[in-house]
Amino acid sequence: LSLSGNDDRNDDRVMRELSIAVKNNHGLALLMEGKVTEAIRQFQEGAIAARNQGQQTILIENEETTSLDHFSILSPHFNLSLLLWRDGHKDEATSLWLHARGMGQLTRKDLSSSEHRKLKSALEKAFNRHVLLIAEKNKHGRGGISDDYSEHVAQWQPESEGKSDDGRIGGLDAAQVLALDVLLLRHAAATASKRGAMSHLRSSGGLALSSFAAF
Repeated sequence: LSLSGNDDRNDDRVMRELSIAVKNNHGLALLMEGKVTEAIRQFQEGAIAARNQGQQTILIENEETTSLDHFSILSPHFNLSLLLWRDGHKDEATSLWLHARGMGQLTRKDLSSSEHRKLKSALEKAFNRHVLLIAEKNKHGRGGISDDYSEHVAQWQPESEGKSDDGRIGGLDAAQVLALDVLLLRHAAATASKRGAMSHLRSSGGLALSSFAAF
């Protein structure tokens, strides 16, 4: 009975992962037909299904992860984040992607000084890792984020075949994943700096006004 129950749970997990991959691939097919709104809806459904399944993608450093990095989880987040960014929804893209990558805490509006340092460190790590991968890829071909959406089609495969290796993260090209990491971490860092500056100005203005009113 116990073995049968485990088999049933495994079958359910495989079917859920297949459903996520189907939504992602459907979204890409719609995108290539020029149906952007419908594509976004499919990516959103895939991303929601992935989160509901309770599976999160890896952090920048593999050894820090305690969760699955299966391609079916990362692909809809990648495609949706990329579309949101290209449509000008930069904050939404950043929040979605960094949460998917296990760095959602770095997108909060009230970052502490230690979290600011973590954000800077995460950006540096992603940038350095991306540079190294691009240098390696340039020996064989181009790297970075491709404009060819067909490269991101997630072909379904068993979970055991979807793990990360030196060239791939969550089944996607590692250079493209890290390029998106760098792009959105830079935006998160710039946004955090602006918020810090505005907070300082408001605080300084409040002190000046308080002093003036005392007279």
